[in-house]
Amino acid sequence: MKPPPNLELERAVLAGLMLDPPALEGLQLAREDFGDAAHRLIFRAIAGAYPDIDLRTIEAHLEKRGQLEKVGGLGYLAGLDMSLPDLGRVPLYAQTLRELRVRREVASRARLLAVTAEEPGETTARDLLDLAGADLVATEKLLATG
Repeated sequence: MKPPPNLELERAVLAGLMLDPPALEGLQLAREDFGDAAHRLIFRAIAGAYPDIDLRTIEAHLEKRGQLEKVGGLGYLAGLDMSLPDLGRVPLYAQTLRELRVRREVASRARLLAVTAEEPGETTARDLLDLAGADLVATEKLLATG
């Protein structure tokens, strides 16, 4: 089972970026760190609008791409700041999002490896171990680079 996204944590990070745009520079965040599709769209809009990040700019960015309603509309964007208990903790929240992404990635790769291992075919045990090793190395790089 894939770990679910932590929606409150994702909302807190998005709110922090909207309230403190320069924080984006210091964070190793990628769109894929957000487990929720709407939050990935919002993050993409924030990153695309940088350094001119504010509610109206993000709204315009999303509306231009036909994505405003997909993320919950202006009301959802405006309510993001209610999810941020402490602006100073955004780097920690972002790090936690990255770790959750790695967990989702490990779970996904493990499921694929299990399916491959159970399929009858020409895949040898050595092939499976090589695939598992390559998957782990690729996933480990996510923690360092995003």
